[in-house]
Amino acid sequence: MKIAVIYDGTPLPMIDSPLKEALDISMDVKAISAVLKKHGMTVEILPLHSPLDLVLRQLRDLNADLVFNLFEGFGEDSASEYQLASLLEWMKIPYTGCGPLCLALCHNKAIANGILRYSNIPAPECRLIQKGEVLTQEPLDFPLIVKPVHEDGSIGIDSSSVTYTLQELNLMARKIHQKKRGLKKSRKGN
Repeated sequence: MKIAVIYDGTPLPMIDSPLKEALDISMDVKAISAVLKKHGMTVEILPLHSPLDLVLRQLRDLNADLVFNLFEGFGEDSASEYQLASLLEWMKIPYTGCGPLCLALCHNKAIANGILRYSNIPAPECRLIQKGEVLTQEPLDFPLIVKPVHEDGSIGIDSSSVTYTLQELNLMARKIHQKKRGLKKSRKGN
């Protein structure tokens, strides 16, 4: 069986920090490939590079029985994670991991939070703050974490994301909106 291990091939920025090690997927690619080979699989390592039309050509030329999907988006474009899963589905290429609908729903923290709460799964209270919106009263009890609604994992969260006052919350919301399309805030620790 031939398995293609795919991942974001965008070079990491030249930084010297523990974050770079966490973002460097090359060790995972090597480890997974070694285990697959150990079990008799033929492995092709395929770093993907944007734009999506190039990825489409790469996938069209792929001759694999299965894609081991480690792709989490191109650089800061985490939406391309579910777009790639959609391409794999459309091309009828079997792959590991979640499908495009699940990835898209989970990509939006406010929607994911609503699904969890609707299903009686404990999740923090949250409130979506629209671009340009300025809160004039505390929507939840402080401290609150303000984070981008459309980012993967903890991208866009740092120590300044923890807010203790309405003024800090509005300032952080404005800062995030200058960079991104939306944000979500939740109780600290959740």
